[in-house]
Amino acid sequence: MLHDFLSYEDWEGFGSAIYFHSDLVASQLETMLDLPQVAYHLRAAKKRSDEIYQQYKGRTEFGIESIIANKLAADAEFSEHERGFEAERPLIVDRLYSMVVDNVGVFP
Repeated sequence: MLHDFLSYEDWEGFGSAIYFHSDLVASQLETMLDLPQVAYHLRAAKKRSDEIYQQYKGRTEFGIESIIANKLAADAEFSEHERGFEAERPLIVDRLYSMVVDNVGVFP
């Protein structure tokens, strides 16, 4: 799940990836990789994104998704959590790699 999340984020960006099984990903970051600070950034970014989307709930005019995306990109709180997640991304990859190496016998 974590690998899929990181791949999704590479392809679609952080703002979209936070809607890709983020509860499961945050849980795995905490329990499997012992990275509660990274899980915090993921959850907080999603919460802030949800708050911004709620401000535009029900609006259907042309380009509303772009308006929301621009608002999100300019939001200091969201950006702080995105930067926090991205700063820890190498650690996520290192921990995933170590988990595979430590459990190589489990994989077919």
